[in-house]
Amino acid sequence: MHNFKSALNEIHATQNKVLLFMVALRTLLVFLISYMVLRLFNFYYFGLAIIIGMMYFAVILHKEISNKSLIEMERKNPELAEKLRTAADYSHVVNYVVSRLHVSVMSALKNVKVSSFLDIKKVTYVLLAVIVASGAVLFVASNDLVIYDLKA
Repeated sequence: MHNFKSALNEIHATQNKVLLFMVALRTLLVFLISYMVLRLFNFYYFGLAIIIGMMYFAVILHKEISNKSLIEMERKNPELAEKLRTAADYSHVVNYVVSRLHVSVMSALKNVKVSSFLDIKKVTYVLLAVIVASGAVLFVASNDLVIYDLKA
């Protein structure tokens, strides 16, 4: 039972790391876009863009971590379907059936790759968007483009 609880904690820790990585990437995108918009309106306070990014990071990370579940992992790993959630629900119970379930889930977890936690397609799209946004920020900043001057 102790081994299963540590495995369950490791699953949650890995999910948290992946969520942190994805939220950090999206926060970088939000920061770049907000900085570019502020720059286009001649309201380019670097600190304001950082505050917007930090607020986005805090709110979305809290939302993502509170909404995470084992269902996503079961969807990506069909051999764990229903078993992982059931074993997690009964992690505090000690009897023969639950112990066999824990052993079954532990043996199935050995075949789960860490890369199954990460959606490579989403990461690729977000990285591409960050690259495009970085180029747009560099273009706007180097050409000193202004749509409307809020400081005037």
